Formats: sequence, structure tokens, C-alpha cells
Amino acid sequence: MVGRGTRLRVSALAVLLAVAAGAIYLNAMDAPFVLDDIAAVTENRGASWPLEFEGIFGKNYWGNREGYENLTIYRPLATLTFALTDCIANGEDPSTHRVVNVALHSLCTVLVFLLALSLLKSHRSPLTAPAAFSAALLFALHPVHTEAVIGIVNRAELLAALFVLLGSLIYLSGVRGSRALGWRHRGLLWAVFVLALLSKENGFTLVGVVVAVDLVRVAGHRRETGSWRNFAWDWRTYAGLAVVFGGYMVLRGAVLSGLLAGDLSGADNPMVDAGFMGRWLTPFKVFFWYLRLLVAPVYLTVDYSLNHLPAVDSLLDFEAWAGLLLFVGALASVVTCAWQSGRDVHARVVAISLLAFFATYSVVSNLAFLSTIIMAERLVYLPSAFFLIAVAAAAWNAMSNYGGKVLRIAGIGTLALVCGLYGWRTLARNGDWESARSLYVAAVEVAPNSAKTRHLLARELYRAGRYDEANAHFAAAVAIDSSNFVARTNYARTLAKSGDFDGALGELRTALTHSPGYRPALNLVCAIFERTGRPSGARKFCFPPGRKAR
Repeated sequence: MVGRGTRLRVSALAVLLAVAAGAIYLNAMDAPFVLDDIAAVTENRGASWPLEFEGIFGKNYWGNREGYENLTIYRPLATLTFALTDCIANGEDPSTHRVVNVALHSLCTVLVFLLALSLLKSHRSPLTAPAAFSAALLFALHPVHTEAVIGIVNRAELLAALFVLLGSLIYLSGVRGSRALGWRHRGLLWAVFVLALLSKENGFTLVGVVVAVDLVRVAGHRRETGSWRNFAWDWRTYAGLAVVFGGYMVLRGAVLSGLLAGDLSGADNPMVDAGFMGRWLTPFKVFFWYLRLLVAPVYLTVDYSLNHLPAVDSLLDFEAWAGLLLFVGALASVVTCAWQSGRDVHARVVAISLLAFFATYSVVSNLAFLSTIIMAERLVYLPSAFFLIAVAAAAWNAMSNYGGKVLRIAGIGTLALVCGLYGWRTLARNGDWESARSLYVAAVEVAPNSAKTRHLLARELYRAGRYDEANAHFAAAVAIDSSNFVARTNYARTLAKSGDFDGALGELRTALTHSPGYRPALNLVCAIFERTGRPSGARKFCFPPGRKAR
């Protein structure tokens, strides 16, 4: 039985963590809609009040709007929350949407704390609560989470993480030793799995977490009993999860143009156009970059696409081999800790947490299949929870078993320093979201070789009438990604603004070779013909009677 005093302490720590997770984002509440917030929220009919269930459950995440109708992204629960928030906000108010995101982050932080406690609860050390608290505090303050929390469109990321963490907690609280899950916990797990899938596609990784827990349990059972037998595999739980997933796929197939991701762009994921070496070594380079962000989140950006994170093109790529070594080392740690889990609770926690980290990371790793993007900070939001639990458990175990008072003081001091640095970096990172331009300026400073961030910044500068600066960034964008016909068209528009019509027509000619029917480029060609009076007869060709230039 858990005493009342213990429950009060746990509740107090949970409240403290929730407050810390929310307070760290107070300086970002007034940030505007940016990036995909526009497509998924402000221009999506299903994301507004009153509720339109066809727009929420019968269309993709972007509301099947023009140019997005073939995207196979289905997240109706996130869209539903946008619509409900719109009712509260009484209009397109980004601050109210952001309050919801921050509240979800606070809930996820509390779940990380409770999940760590659940994993450590069989250990009677006085350091159990501090270990769980430190993992959750690092999660609350971690700068790599800024994109997921502040970006309103990333509501799906937060919801999926919330339900995967909740489902993990339900499963852990329901299994003991070799005992199977009870029907009450089983039903709750299936219901939460439904919500996770309807939030975002990575909700499927809840199954991976369940498998991770069972694999470590069976390894501990083997170590304790000397036999693989007499372990109660809960096939009814797995069967129910399979039925839920099957129903989800039927619904998804009925709504979307395809069950899985559609065409992959080499601009968003350079591995699409890479050869054999680039295809199979680059994922480990990406793994190295993610681990670097989780440990030392100094350089953060909203875009890692072409050409900020290039695909591996040489066997001498240090980051790729370092990532492979770390990947194999982490898997070896899982095996070692799983084998010791029957007698060492910290080893069990590390094994389950690391294996759950790999399970939740797998869908964005680009190993089993290529993702639509090579890397993004928001994608590591859920995996980071299990990573930080593993790190905290290992660190506090070392302080408990291999050091005296001096080591504990040093460890607590290090934790306080890291939390302080993380909090300071998060507050600074939040400032990047002050406006769309400030966000893109910060992105270009960190990723000057990214075609996307150059293009985004150039568009903001163009809207502000700063055409010379916009020209420079548009030129850089097309130099990095020569096939980007949208950037070339916008570049041509700035050239035309400055009177360089020949240069503008040259860029438009190249843009139309990549996309012959691209209407904005054709319209601009006609507008230039109209302005310059050339070639002869262009007016009749471009603007037949009854039609005006756009």
C-alpha cells in the first residue's frame, strides 16, 4: 500500500513539474501562426467552429485543400482539438491554440514522471523519486521540444506522445512479473491506442513499447527461473491491438488516396536520391545528429532538409560511423541490461526505456523505410521521454551504488546546471518565434545551406518590400536546389520588381522546364510581356477577352 504521505509528495512533485513545463513557454504565447500552422489550422475548414465532422474525419490533416489533397496524413483527433479551441478562441487566435499545446506538454511531463516512478517502484532506494523527477524535469525544459510545443500544427505530435505515454503507464501498472494484463487495463490500453492512432501515425509505436516491456520481462524471467517456460504471453492484448490497428487502417484507406506516404521529395529527404551508401549510412548520421540534440541542444532550426543535412557521399563521413557505433552500443546496452533485469531494477528500467526509445524512434529513423523528411526536432519529442528516463535511471544508479556523498552532491549539482542551461536555451529559442521573419532569420543563421529556410526568409523580406535582400536569399535557394520551381518563380518576381525583366524571364523559363503547367510562373511571364510589350501579340495570347492577369 502506498501511504498518504507518499501520495502527497508525488502529487506535489507532479504539480511542480507541470508548472515548470508550462512556465518555460510563457514568453512564446504571443507568437503568430507560422509554417504549416496556416495550412492545417487557419485555412482548414475542418479546424474551425462549428464542428464539421466530414472535414475532421473525412479529409486529410490539411483538409484536402488545393495542393495538399493527395497527402496521406490522417490526424482527425488533432483537427478536432483545433476546432474546439477555435470555439473557445472565438476566431483565429494563436495564443489560445498555444495554451492548449503548452497544457498538453505539461501533461506529457507529468506522465514521464509517473512512468519513471512506475518503472522504478520495485526499488526501495530513497533516490527513486529524485531519479523520476529529474527525468521529467529534463523533459519539461528540454530545448529540442520547442518546435513541438510552439508550433500549433504540432498538436498532433503532443497528442500522440500523450496517449503513447499514457498507454505505456497503463500497461506497466497492469503487468507484474509474469502475470498477464487484466481485462480492465486491457480495455483501457485498447481505447488509448485508438486515440493515439487518431492523433498521429506514430501512435502505432505504443505497440512497440508494449513489446519492449514484454521482451525485458521475459529476459528477467529467464534469468530468475533459468527457463523460458511459464511466462504468460498476453496474446489477447496483442490480438486486441491488432484489431484496433486493422480498423484504423480500414478507416484511413477509406479517407485517403493511399494507405502510406505518397511521393517522397529529394529536397525534403536527400536519401531519396542517394545511392546505396547514402541510403544505408545516412540514417546513422541522422541518429548521431539526434543524439547530439538530445545531449547538447545548442544549434536548433526548423529545417534540416536540402542541404543542411546532406546524405552521406563518402565512406570517410565521421558522423555516419559515429552514429553507427552509438547505435550498436545502445543496442548492446539493451541486451546487457535486459539480461540483468531480473536482479537489478535499474538495469530493467534502462533496458525497457532504451528499447522503448528505439521503438518510438523507429518510425522516423529512415532505416526500415524512408520518411517524408530526413529529420526534424519535433519528431524526437516522444522518443526523448524514454531516452531521458534511461539516462536519469543510469545516473542515479551510479550515484547510489558507486559513490558516496561527494559524488551525489556533484551529480545533483550537474543536474541543476544542465536544467538551468536547458531552461535558458529554451527561453532563448522561444524568442525565435516572435515573428515569421525572426524564425526564418534564426534558421538561416544555423542552416545557411538549407534551400527551404532561404526561400522562406526571402518570401518574408519580399513581403516587407526589402527586394534586394530577398533577391540574395532567393538566389541562394535556387543555387542549393536548382529544381525548386516555386523558389525560381519568386526569385523572378523580385527581379521583375527591380526592373531586370530579362533575368526574370530566364528564371521563369527554367522554372517552367521543371513544372510546365505551374500557373504562378505562367501568370508572371504574361505580366512581364504585358509590362514590356513583348513579344508581339503576347497580350492576346496571355489575356484573351474576358480574362485578366492574376
